[in-house]
Amino acid sequence: MNKPSDIEAFIKKAKSDSSIQDQLAGCQLDKWGESHTPLDVDLKKVIQVAKETGFTITEQDLIHAQCM
Repeated sequence: MNKPSDIEAFIKKAKSDSSIQDQLAGCQLDKWGESHTPLDVDLKKVIQVAKETGFTITEQDLIHAQCM
């Protein structure tokens, strides 16, 4: 599993980049914390967008982030 800072870095980038925000439409980005994602986020979509923007985030990383 990646370090929590990978999730934190992606969330920070996503919240400041309108292109990523557009790609994550419907993923409730406004409800994401610094290292937390909502339970009903589309994991596959988030992983794909992260990959496209240079981050390596796994499903396990996101599930862990949902529990924080």
